Amino acid sequence: MAKARNFYIVDSDVKAAAFSDQKVLDKSTINLSSWSFFTNPRADFRGIFFDAWRLERDYFYDRNMQGGGLERHARALSADGGPRLGP
Repeated sequence: MAKARNFYIVDSDVKAAAFSDQKVLDKSTINLSSWSFFTNPRADFRGIFFDAWRLERDYFYDRNMQGGGLERHARALSADGGPRLGP
């Protein structure tokens, strides 16, 4: 559960009124002070793009795009020249 800028782990059967009790919150607080998160937006977008590409490639059908139309569009949208069909 998140409240303000803090995160808590609580049992699923805890009543809503317990969330206003500071003792319950203090006992269930997750200490994130030593955690670090590294992200690479470029790699994340690339993964999202290719996941969407595979979904469209496998399930999208348009009779006017027979003959490889999706590959052409993917190359136009992809920064590195085209979709990679592998992982």
